[in-house]
Amino acid sequence: MDFAVDNARDETTRLGVRFFRANVTERSEALVYRNHFEIPPREDPDDLWTVKDVAPDRPYRIEVEVGLTRNAHHYHYRPDCADDEPYEIGVVVNLNAGGGVTFTKTTCSSDSPFL
Repeated sequence: MDFAVDNARDETTRLGVRFFRANVTERSEALVYRNHFEIPPREDPDDLWTVKDVAPDRPYRIEVEVGLTRNAHHYHYRPDCADDEPYEIGVVVNLNAGGGVTFTKTTCSSDSPFL
């Protein structure tokens, strides 16, 4: 699956990202992916900042820390489609212009966000 960020803020934002497997009791064993990025402001709403093939398409708890204050947010990702239904798998973190963070994911429906 892919991981993308839509930075609608006016400045580059530091983002820490962690993917954890669901239903694993030890946090150290649950960690699938961890990284930090400097996300520039978007120039085009259709051109998201993206990391391809972060993890297999499985249920995850996705945690992000925004900025130096480590303001944390999380999202519970659940796969949407059967394996035989092709679609671009991914999660989008939206860094909203007025502050705050929201998450969206791609779906099988025709109104899904594209990565």
